[in-house]
Amino acid sequence: MVLRRSLTVVAAMAGLAGALALPGGCGLIDEDRVDCPEEITLTYSLDLITNKDEEMDQKLGKEKDLPLRLALEDYLKGIFVDKAHDVDLSFYNLRQAGDRTERITEIIDAGRREYDIRLVASDYQHLGVANLSGNGPVILSDDEKAENAELKEDALAATTVESHRTGIFSARKRMLIRKDESQHFDAHLYMANDAAALILNVDSCVFRSIRADFQGLADRFRINDSTYFWDRQIHVAADLVDVEPYLQRVSGNGPSYVWAYDEYWELWERTPVMLCAVGFPSRNVGTAVIGTTPYIWAINLYVELMDGTTTLSQLFIGEPLPASHLMIIKGWLDADGSFKSRPMVPINPEPDPGPDGPHPPTPPTPPGWVDAVVGVDVTLNWKEGATFDPVL
Repeated sequence: MVLRRSLTVVAAMAGLAGALALPGGCGLIDEDRVDCPEEITLTYSLDLITNKDEEMDQKLGKEKDLPLRLALEDYLKGIFVDKAHDVDLSFYNLRQAGDRTERITEIIDAGRREYDIRLVASDYQHLGVANLSGNGPVILSDDEKAENAELKEDALAATTVESHRTGIFSARKRMLIRKDESQHFDAHLYMANDAAALILNVDSCVFRSIRADFQGLADRFRINDSTYFWDRQIHVAADLVDVEPYLQRVSGNGPSYVWAYDEYWELWERTPVMLCAVGFPSRNVGTAVIGTTPYIWAINLYVELMDGTTTLSQLFIGEPLPASHLMIIKGWLDADGSFKSRPMVPINPEPDPGPDGPHPPTPPTPPGWVDAVVGVDVTLNWKEGATFDPVL
């Protein structure tokens, strides 16, 4: 089930005779001139169609997971939004070599705004972008013509780019404006980026620092046909989300959190670590393999230990990360800093007799749970410059 939120911004740009000048010689009684502008109404709907709440319910749905959920909600409050802060609207005349003939840029910060748009009767392609202001790494590029307009990661960055700071939305609408006819058009803005969070139990690991980056996400988005591209092997740097302010004491000895598994638990004796990044989507299918298992994108997790060495765990993700979606991945760090994706301690440990003697059972995957991590490659004592960089 996905959640659909809708915000309608009615564009009826009232009285812009000064901003959008009438062609020379065109007046109210000059109805026969073909270059006289026609007045149209354009209705915008900013549609947030996301799995965010469903993903949080599934992965952070336990009562004692609430501090983690609140921390993540706060981090994402500017990403999964239901209103447009700023808009950049362009109109391209397809009968004039596809050149942009009109452009509107302004701060909206409102649920409804009306415009009267006056354009010469012709065939137009309209492109719109919302919430690009303050995004950080993403820019609007090559937008003088509709066919080339793109949202792209900062080309000045080497291989690592920062996480997006806003939820970006885009719209496209073909508009055939006819002479002497009152017309109304609807355009829908849809989210173009997404987010993923990595939450770690660090009880068994003493470390100096932790960082991560996400690999295999698109580096540009062509608005005119809603197409993503993976031309550059970029790494989106994850932000370390501060969980401490959201911790709630639930026992006399400190915070205890129930993991979102129905039958098994982990006791957080130390504050868990949360890393989150926002970027463009991954591909829909895997283009690389770990062993014989295909994967789509990857997380590079770097843990600097107290002795100064660094452990690199590369998490290979088999589930796609689509636009407007959130993916939460949980795991544990061993003493050597390596990542583990399954809990090993049941609520009521019952020794599992086996050929090598009793041992705790490996917990099964709970109903409805999809383990996105299909493989992990660990490098102990990793050195800068030795990263395996798969082609994704």
